[in-house]
Amino acid sequence: MIIQRIKELIYRYAILTLKRHNKGKRKPDFLSIFLEKCIFWAVNGAIPNFTKPSDWGEFVCHRKFYGDYGKLTRVADKLRVREYVAKRIGEGYLQTLYDLADHPDDITEERYRNYPEKFVAKPNHASERVFINKKHDYSLFSKSVSGFLNEFGNRNNEFHYKHIHKKLMIEEYLNPKEEPLREYKVWVFHGKAEIIVPSLSVHESKLSESYRFRLYNRYWEEPEIQVRTNPAPFEEPPVQLSEIIKISEELAKGWDFMRADLFLVDGDIKFGELTPTPSAGRSFFLSPDDHRYIYDTYLRPGFPSSF
Repeated sequence: MIIQRIKELIYRYAILTLKRHNKGKRKPDFLSIFLEKCIFWAVNGAIPNFTKPSDWGEFVCHRKFYGDYGKLTRVADKLRVREYVAKRIGEGYLQTLYDLADHPDDITEERYRNYPEKFVAKPNHASERVFINKKHDYSLFSKSVSGFLNEFGNRNNEFHYKHIHKKLMIEEYLNPKEEPLREYKVWVFHGKAEIIVPSLSVHESKLSESYRFRLYNRYWEEPEIQVRTNPAPFEEPPVQLSEIIKISEELAKGWDFMRADLFLVDGDIKFGELTPTPSAGRSFFLSPDDHRYIYDTYLRPGFPSSF
């Protein structure tokens, strides 16, 4: 009990320290990496090796500490990746981009009123900063996006986000008429989709504190790995499964690992984002054994990677 309490304190202290220590930095240093190791020890009870990874979490952390930030930002930048997606699979999979701003204050009320009533505002250089505008309310919009272009990546040691030229994106709101919006996170290893994670719209599910998910393999069977606690109930595969797999593999071609996030809107597939460092390597919803299984089964043949 005492040891567990100590681990919880170390975890919280490490996160808080990273937020302050990494501010303004464009690359990690000894303390950044040491605190990441503290976080892993606090959760899993073992000290990780990020220079010579032997499991999934270590692999992702190796990428975020020692990867090529130029290549990582090309896909992590939510604006630049649109060109990448258009070349790989075509513009038809992209959501409509209504506007771009260098700063939230640049969007005046007059400019705001020209947008559709429903739209999505998000920065191109960050994760989980999303505002869904469902009715015209300029005051609420301004307040909600005011910090969206602040520095990102400190808490999670994701320095590649700091190399992205920041923009505020005003984008199409996906609003299905027939069925709820579905999201599919596809884990692609060495060009092959191996794990698929379906859910309702992740952002809106998290807002309502109802986000749950379950892992499937490419054949929509129970894989060897699974969420530790409270996985979502089993569901039937989408009719578009083969297309989801094909698109994800095309987007991830050339990478030893890439997660492709896609939306399903009334039967149509739309691109969400590409994620090179999912959960910042802290996928603690999987057990340490599962992390080793992922590395040994899907990653080891091609490691080390130039990315």
